[in-house]
Amino acid sequence: MSQKQISHGSKRHKIRNVLLLYYLLPLVVLLNASSIYFYFTAKESLDEELAERLKSIASFAAMQVKDYHLAALTTKNQNNKTYDLLKLKFEEIRSLNKMKRIYLFTKQSESLLDTRQDVVPGTIYERHQFYQSELESTQNGMPTASILFQSKDGQYFKTAFAPVMSSGEIIAYVGVDGNAGFFKNLNKLGSALTYFGLICISLVILSSILVSRKIVRPIENLVQSAEAMGAGNLTQPVKLSTDNEIGFLGNAMDEMRKKIVERDLELQMMLQGVAHEVRNPLGGIELFAGLLKEEISDPKALGHVARIHTEIQSLKLLVQEFLDFARKPSLEMNKVSLRAFFDDLKYTFLQDLEQKDLKAIFDIPEDLEALFDIYQMRRVFMNIVQNAIQASKNGGELLIKVVLKDKFLTISIKDFGQGVATDQLESIFNPFFTTKERGSGLGLAFARKIVQAHGGKIEVESEIGQGSTFYIVLPA
Repeated sequence: MSQKQISHGSKRHKIRNVLLLYYLLPLVVLLNASSIYFYFTAKESLDEELAERLKSIASFAAMQVKDYHLAALTTKNQNNKTYDLLKLKFEEIRSLNKMKRIYLFTKQSESLLDTRQDVVPGTIYERHQFYQSELESTQNGMPTASILFQSKDGQYFKTAFAPVMSSGEIIAYVGVDGNAGFFKNLNKLGSALTYFGLICISLVILSSILVSRKIVRPIENLVQSAEAMGAGNLTQPVKLSTDNEIGFLGNAMDEMRKKIVERDLELQMMLQGVAHEVRNPLGGIELFAGLLKEEISDPKALGHVARIHTEIQSLKLLVQEFLDFARKPSLEMNKVSLRAFFDDLKYTFLQDLEQKDLKAIFDIPEDLEALFDIYQMRRVFMNIVQNAIQASKNGGELLIKVVLKDKFLTISIKDFGQGVATDQLESIFNPFFTTKERGSGLGLAFARKIVQAHGGKIEVESEIGQGSTFYIVLPA
């Protein structure tokens, strides 16, 4: 897998989203847990309250049933006076306590009396087969209540049973059905809790956004300042109006920026001073070498003089590179046809390409233009193309491609040479780094400096034995 020079910023989780998650998640969990706990606690409490109420009513109704009532009711004469009086009592109890129904039945679940009009004496209560455990619980003479049931019409109800005692024995039962109307209130409560939770969540989201903005905006300003400094723009101060830790960090960054500017100025002055100090003696050496060449005729000595002259020219070129690198690139921006630009560049390297039998392949749209300094960008591409030619094997190819995407031009230059080792790839754009026997190591460093001055970036990916690809990204 190819190694890539660091270029694209890694994906960052936005602080606003993180804050929102940290605020919102616990609140949602807390609200849900509280709502569920409150709902079931209220349901259990109301259920128990209804059960106790039903048992009290059932016990009171059972106390109204006397032995002579049962004797009269077992005749199955619905029109006798005893039946009417007892039913009237049951109806009063039912109406007063707002119960659904009250009924009296035998141990065999046979109806003796029922406040519901459609139930006649002698009717067998089929559903009592589901209440066997509750009826058995009344053997100690105490009332009992069933669990909550849902009727066919969707209403919830609960039933309580109380034994009718005679001489210490159970001779009949009284049943009381009560509507669990609290379920409607519970549902309303659940809806209210839901709305309350949504309001709380909305308020938390709003407050999180407001708080995160106060935190994020200064941080975004810091990020922009850091990116500008990383791109070589050291003239823009870091301005933050906050007086907290972020403001302190901004001030520290601005102090760092000032020190970098001071160091760069000192470095530029030093490089220029060294270059001038070296250039002046070189001029004298070149002059005396020329005089020496005129005064001697020995071929061997003339060869030495020619070697001296060659080395002088190399040193002069090196000094010029030092001076150029020390200066801030001065740009003269022009609209440039990329196809014409690279056609002209191709002729510059035509001899070098022919010497290594290399084929240069261009994939550049005809009408594509870019805005840059022709002279400075020519230096960039001459350096990269020359390196690519030197790294390429004889008879190979050199691919130059231009792609326009999202208002950015990406110019790629690919060779199929030996590639660059991973440990060297990280240092390839550092000043004075070189893998060649001769060279200043300023070529790629200067190329990056020029590209950054254009508001672009330069990066490389390479793999040993597979070659390298340089990418120059420029604003379109």
